[in-house]
Amino acid sequence: TQPIHELQLIGAAVERKLGMPVSCSFLTKGTPSFTVELKDITSTAPHVYVMPYLLFTGLLLQKIKLHTKKYNHVTTCNCLQFDPYMKLTLLRRMEECIYV
Repeated sequence: TQPIHELQLIGAAVERKLGMPVSCSFLTKGTPSFTVELKDITSTAPHVYVMPYLLFTGLLLQKIKLHTKKYNHVTTCNCLQFDPYMKLTLLRRMEECIYV
C-alpha cells in the first residue's frame, strides 16, 4: 500500500544520509514483520536502534518495548511525536490544508 511504500522510501533516504543500514518493519500490517526483522537483525548487528514511526504512544509502543527489552544491544528511541522538527512539519502541513 501507499503508506508502507512511502515509509520504505524514507528508510532508504535515511540509509543514504547516515551511511548505515536501515530496515523498515511493521507491527500490524505490512512486511517484514517487526518481530521477525528484529530477531534477524539482532543476530548479526552489534547494536540496533529502533525508531518507532508513531505519532502517538500507547499499546503499539508498549508492544515494541516488550519485544526490544529481550535484547541487551537494542535501544528504543523516542517516538517522532517528541521531535520538535516533526511537530513543526505537522503544523505546517495542517496550515497548508487550512489555507488552500
